[in-house]
Amino acid sequence: MGKLSAPCQAIAQKRVVRWKEGEAYKLICAEDVKRVCRGVDAEDGSLLACLQMHEQDLSLGCYQGLPKGQIQAAN
Repeated sequence: MGKLSAPCQAIAQKRVVRWKEGEAYKLICAEDVKRVCRGVDAEDGSLLACLQMHEQDLSLGCYQGLPKGQIQAAN
């Protein structure tokens, strides 16, 4: 990162922050995943789709932590 120009560093930092925010639901929803989406692959979008399909069964924290505006379809 230190080899990038200042404008490139700023852009990269914003994208890393957005990525971390977008992936935070995996930590927030760990207990809900064990309960309603056990065995679902977290890497291909299926986990998010599963949580969205079961949103009525999720804890409030998990529901609120799901990425907004990203409806996933299970593969």
